[in-house]
Amino acid sequence: MKRVALIGYGAIAAGVVQTLPRHADGRLAIVGVLARPDGAATARARLGDVPVFARLEDLLGANPDIVVECAGHAALAAHGEAVLAAGIDLSQQDDEFRRIVGAFASSEEYNLLVVTRDAANLYLSDPNHQDLASYRAYIEQHSLKGDMSWQWSDEGSFDRYGSQRKSAQKAGLRSNTALALAVANRLVSSLHAARAAGRMHAGAPQGWRLDLDPDPTSPGAFRAALSTNF
Repeated sequence: MKRVALIGYGAIAAGVVQTLPRHADGRLAIVGVLARPDGAATARARLGDVPVFARLEDLLGANPDIVVECAGHAALAAHGEAVLAAGIDLSQQDDEFRRIVGAFASSEEYNLLVVTRDAANLYLSDPNHQDLASYRAYIEQHSLKGDMSWQWSDEGSFDRYGSQRKSAQKAGLRSNTALALAVANRLVSSLHAARAAGRMHAGAPQGWRLDLDPDPTSPGAFRAALSTNF
């Protein structure tokens, strides 16, 4: 069975989801959909058990055999080159490997600048005790080659992939920050309610409220507002 992933969830993707089971004879299965944040809730409600992802990396992590672009030219421009230009399948790799692919123009460059350097530091740094055999063995063992080798086709594709990774990381940071602030806001509100309840017998209670919200203009930052009533 071939595993199918969809980029986008609009009219085109909805048609694919509806039509595919009737014509694939069990040979194809949808394993994930990449949706925009403002459409993720709708996609999840309509797709049921099909996973919905906000990041391309997570979609590829579902190990699709086929990726179908259903979101138009903008999505193709945003994601197509990042999937294909490096000439490497990232779906089976962890985040550290994806970071390396985005930091070096080729696996050969990584092997030269990182693996060879580390081997030299370990086995050649002491002039009186250089171990050439271990130096060569380390390079052989840790060099990226075969299915783990890559070569970016052009600088533009390399830069776009790096930008996409940074955007995904910022989005994740914003999400985590918003969750933490929501929890903090709930705790502060609970404390305020408890204090107010304890002072009801003294007349109109005095209290304060702390509101925390993520700053949409600066990933990872937040805005705080403290108010009180008399």
